[in-house]
Amino acid sequence: MNLSNPPKRVTIKDVAQAAGVSTQTVSRVINKFSYVSETTRQRVEGVVEELGYRPSTLARSLIQQRSYTLGVVTYGLKYIGPSRTLNGIADQSDQLGYMLVMQELDNFGMNRIEDVIDSLLGPPGRRHFMGCP
Repeated sequence: MNLSNPPKRVTIKDVAQAAGVSTQTVSRVINKFSYVSETTRQRVEGVVEELGYRPSTLARSLIQQRSYTLGVVTYGLKYIGPSRTLNGIADQSDQLGYMLVMQELDNFGMNRIEDVIDSLLGPPGRRHFMGCP
């Protein structure tokens, strides 16, 4: 693999141009809006598949001002209960299109928990909770 020349990422503009539609139409197809004709939907989906297009989660989060990221603070993953719970959280978040950030605590001290939560939330002026500013 040549790291000095990484392959160009396929963009929504590339898909739109190849399918002969606007980027808005590609977005509507990707987001499963119903008001796109079936013929156009199939053509766009074919181009998406052919080009290997994957929407950028970073671009989506910047546009929507939501990170689609869940932070989980846990303790005791060596035990079956907490590890199964985390597996369930991971499976469901993946199905819903969320990224999971997890931090396992080595002890259950309140100061440690607060530090980890602060690091997950980010700087005070940029914090969002449950998708709300």
